[in-house]
Amino acid sequence: MSNFIIKKVGKTPKMSKASLVAGLPGIGNVARLSVDYLIDKLDAKKIYEVYSDVFPNSVTISDSSVIEMFSVELYHAKVKSKNILFLAGDVQPTTNEESYALCSKIVELIKGLGVSQVITIGGIGLPENPSKTTIHVVVNDESINKSLKGLDVVFDGNETVKIILGVAGLLLGIAGLSGIKGFSLLAETLNEPSHVGVKESREVLKILDKYLGIQLDFKDLDNEIKSFEQEIVEDAKFSEKLSKELVSKHGYIG
Repeated sequence: MSNFIIKKVGKTPKMSKASLVAGLPGIGNVARLSVDYLIDKLDAKKIYEVYSDVFPNSVTISDSSVIEMFSVELYHAKVKSKNILFLAGDVQPTTNEESYALCSKIVELIKGLGVSQVITIGGIGLPENPSKTTIHVVVNDESINKSLKGLDVVFDGNETVKIILGVAGLLLGIAGLSGIKGFSLLAETLNEPSHVGVKESREVLKILDKYLGIQLDFKDLDNEIKSFEQEIVEDAKFSEKLSKELVSKHGYIG
């Protein structure tokens, strides 16, 4: 059985009908890049840190010689009258048991916080970087489809998206079992660990901006997103050494 330490680090707001946007490392780094950008842009405040043995049995060392443990973190931002939580982190589990354990714990936590909707982000790995970014959408409840029709997303059943590996899919599935509806935005991107999908992230952010009513300023978006690029590339290379490969080059998603 997996062990979890949940550390409360900020004031937990009173919420109802909140949305969770989850973006952990995966193909093209699209998910992490998008969520890190939103956390920064919306000045989201960290409210929880989740530590567990589902993460690598290692610690990293900061520039000031302080150890740092692997974790995922929950942030909160209020946009107008809407409460939005963000799930971010440097790594995600790679085994079936560990992924189930983490997603179950996250769903338990967010359900207690008043979350009624889960949105995950992932990448569809392609052997070459696509010239045009296509965003596919999958849902955990068919009733959601109508609310997504006005967005620039593709509904094509399992023609392109046949399987989603990791938190992007499993969190959505377990949330559905707990009565929390949601969907996943899956961006076509280059399937290489060091690739940082800036243009893919931009398209995901445009969709989230319209759906959640965030009203981001897209004027300097590319430059601002690129400010995260080096850190993410370095973390992706490090994570690759610590964990076995999650995906092959046959179109799996994460």
